[in-house]
Amino acid sequence: MSQKFYKLGKNFFTITYIILLLLVSTVPLALSFGDVTPDEVGITLNAGEAYTLEKTVTNPTIPPKLDFLLLEDESGSFSDDIALMKGTFTNYTDGLAAQIWDGLDAEGIDFRGAVAGFVDFAQDGWGGSYTYGNDWLYMLYQDMTSDKTTWLSGIGALKTNNGGDGPEGQLAALMSAANGAAWDSDGNGNFTDPEDTAAGEDPSWSDDSTKIVVLVTDAPYHVSGDYGGWPGPTYNATVAALNAEGIHVIVLSTTTSWYTSLASATGGAVEQISSDSSDIVDSLMEALEDILTDVWYEVDGPAEITVTLDPLMYDDVAGGSVLSFNETIAVAGDATPGVYVSTVTFYANTWPHEGSEIGTETITVTINAPPDCDDAYADPDQLWPPNHKFVEVHIENVVDPDGDPVTITVTGVYQDEPTEGLGDGDHSPDAIIHGDYVEVRSERSGTGDGRVYHIFYTADDGKGGVSECEVTVGVPHDKKDTPIDGGALYDSTQP
Repeated sequence: MSQKFYKLGKNFFTITYIILLLLVSTVPLALSFGDVTPDEVGITLNAGEAYTLEKTVTNPTIPPKLDFLLLEDESGSFSDDIALMKGTFTNYTDGLAAQIWDGLDAEGIDFRGAVAGFVDFAQDGWGGSYTYGNDWLYMLYQDMTSDKTTWLSGIGALKTNNGGDGPEGQLAALMSAANGAAWDSDGNGNFTDPEDTAAGEDPSWSDDSTKIVVLVTDAPYHVSGDYGGWPGPTYNATVAALNAEGIHVIVLSTTTSWYTSLASATGGAVEQISSDSSDIVDSLMEALEDILTDVWYEVDGPAEITVTLDPLMYDDVAGGSVLSFNETIAVAGDATPGVYVSTVTFYANTWPHEGSEIGTETITVTINAPPDCDDAYADPDQLWPPNHKFVEVHIENVVDPDGDPVTITVTGVYQDEPTEGLGDGDHSPDAIIHGDYVEVRSERSGTGDGRVYHIFYTADDGKGGVSECEVTVGVPHDKKDTPIDGGALYDSTQP
């Protein structure tokens, strides 16, 4: 994955405008929903058979279900940026924040937004007491909401303080956004001061949404222990907390080198904006497309049908990626004929969190019924007189439950008397096979109880359904008798 971050600088106008164009540019964003090809499969299989095909799934350019937290730097250099974000109207509908919301809404995706801000610890030179009192590590101004007016009220709560030194408390803020970490900003041993961050102030992230923190800042971050013992979290602990919740970080900053590793470690992106803002749209679009997600599938269908895909999952997939799967559809060996429907749903998010649906496939399997020979018979099924002549015998009443045409192939003829036995006239062979019918000799032993021919054949429906069947033909000792079947003992086609 590439991490690109476009320079926001200390000027909030630049940073906020980047966010705006990142999510709201008038240039249409790429397709926001996935594509499954083919999305419908209809096949006919026999019990015990399997079918394999290649399937492609296109990961959406923008996650189709999104929770995003705008995490704003509220140090002193951001006063003009926050003003532009809010706009001039009291309901903030003319500011850049409103345009961000409208831009996401125009993409047709399902999204919610939250708003938070950060500065630094109010102690030891990292921060202090300024316009709004002591500095703060993290303040959640608006929890996740799908309502624009409610979200904009959180934008209206943003403010700026000082922040003391150059680096700020971004890692502490990200930790709170991920898992609700509490912070004693002034270090007085409690978490009840106005500048403190109470536990549990993380947004109410939805587990089936792609979670993104849009971190807007113009400063590097403090790490635990630096500059006289900064008491915030370590870089590794922060990344672990973000990954545990499946949160991606998009960073908009003046210097890409500060945040490339953080963005990469969370499957996010980092963008820098040029001084004239001429490349804002392209660079921010790339940031959204660089969000990395996992793509996997789930199958809902009857027990008779098993659907598997190889690979089982793709890790760290960029937006717009076309993924190939080998899909195998298998029918259980004991499955009964009929029509069975399975649905394969593809998801994108951070595994093992619940996924956002990006596409579905419907698989309709018709389990073929082989030809039915239960009521089949030989025509004629009894021969008289026993004059040693050949008689054509055809197989009748083989039916296919699916209405498929059936091909009959005689595979063998056996009889219960020797082909050269006493009292049968000494003629052989006693049967000639002609594909779908046979000729059998009308004879029997004069000393026996009649002859029975066993005609073995296959009935093929041309779709893999093959039945192995048998009919019999008798030659009685006397016309009034019924021949006694002694079994398929002798090959009638041999001398």
